[in-house]
Amino acid sequence: MHSVLQQTREALQDDRKIISLRDLAYNVDREADLLQAEAKNALEYLIAKDTTEQAEQATAQAKSANRLNLLVAAFLPVTAIASVFSMNMQVGVENLGHPLFWMIIVFGMVLGFVVKTLVTPKQ
Repeated sequence: MHSVLQQTREALQDDRKIISLRDLAYNVDREADLLQAEAKNALEYLIAKDTTEQAEQATAQAKSANRLNLLVAAFLPVTAIASVFSMNMQVGVENLGHPLFWMIIVFGMVLGFVVKTLVTPKQ
C-alpha cells in the first residue's frame, strides 16, 4: 500500500493529502511488521517454555521408573524363591531344617542385590 501511495505522490507532487496518506500507510505497515515479529517471539517463547516443562516431567518420570525398577530388582528373586518353596510338594527339602531356609533367603537377597547393581546406572 505504501508503494502505491509513493507512486501516486510522485505523479502528484504537490498534493499534501497523498503525502500524509503515504506516511500513514508506512506507519501502519511498520506497526504490522513489529506486531508480527512480537507475536512470533512470544510464540517461540511459549514453545520453549513448554519444551522445558516436558523435559522436566520426562526426567521426573525416568527417576520414578528407576526407583520402581530398583524395588523390583530387590524383591523379585526373594518372591520367586518364596513362591517355589510355598508349594505343597513333598520333595524332602522341608525336612532339612531351618539353616537351609535361611541360606535360601540369604541367597535370594544376594541375588536381588546383584540384579540391583546390574540395573543401577553407573554415574
